[in-house]
Amino acid sequence: MAARRPPRARPEAAQYLNARQACAPGTHGYWVFNLAVEITTGRGLYRIIEAAPADLGANAIVLTIALARADGIERVVFRCRIDMALAGASTPDDLIARLRPWVEREFEMTREAALKSIRSERKLHEIVFDNANRGPL
Repeated sequence: MAARRPPRARPEAAQYLNARQACAPGTHGYWVFNLAVEITTGRGLYRIIEAAPADLGANAIVLTIALARADGIERVVFRCRIDMALAGASTPDDLIARLRPWVEREFEMTREAALKSIRSERKLHEIVFDNANRGPL
């Protein structure tokens, strides 16, 4: 009789790692998320994580942000282009924390726009924060 493989770990039992490690599958094939920035929406608990390293340009910083549902059912990714004048010397983690109230307030609109962009245009939705549209910054 062949030896049985151990059962997969349940998502609740997954270890939570930092945002940089959240992009890759975690132990036993399940995604793991950073607990640092969470929002509560009408659809449930979501975590805001940095899906890719920040792109630092001369005039702006581009964050690739993922809204990942806590139970792992859904993951929506979009980009935020933040003017350097608004970003200042903030780190990407600080900027994500500053974006939290805005994302929580505009969650449904942001989610729908990101999903529509991915489905119809085959590219990530990009939100621009500059002097004309300061958002939460």
